[in-house]
Amino acid sequence: MKFSMQMSINYYQPNEASLSFESDDPAQAESFGELLLFCCFTLRLLVNFGQSDAGYALAMSLFEISDNLEKVADSNVFNAPKIVEYKGTPGQRQFIAHLVHSKKRLNFKMRTRGFSFFKSDLNFYSINSVLLFLSYLVNKGIRKPGYMMKLADVVKKCAQVFVSRQLTKKNEKGMALVIAGIPDL
Repeated sequence: MKFSMQMSINYYQPNEASLSFESDDPAQAESFGELLLFCCFTLRLLVNFGQSDAGYALAMSLFEISDNLEKVADSNVFNAPKIVEYKGTPGQRQFIAHLVHSKKRLNFKMRTRGFSFFKSDLNFYSINSVLLFLSYLVNKGIRKPGYMMKLADVVKKCAQVFVSRQLTKKNEKGMALVIAGIPDL
């Protein structure tokens, strides 16, 4: 089983962004690929934050909302950016994530565009991107049996590995596989 996915988040305004996915195997992407991509994306941002206030703010937010994900369906409840349709042009700021999963390996790459040299606003957009992605997943899976319970577990475990200081740059991909419920490679 091999598949690849790409997600892009385009910010047109600080409170308005589009989120789009591409996959070479939509069935695999929908069955577990989106959860794996969420884990990889969230864990990479948490690793990049290090043991900073921004990292703890994101982790604690994830802990808090994991018990009541239905609230995340309405992005106004937690001041996340509003999801809008892709406008045909890249946003002022972008997060682009690419995931390739096969039986023998997991490759995850993420890049950002449109941030200043000092990336002073990167923390704000990073936290909002995770919440935006989570809101998308909740809205997509809210009616699927068992999906919300699995998503809540994934969200909580992403926060737990960060707060417990088990997360490192070296093990982030393995942790993502374990959290998403995919056997380690």
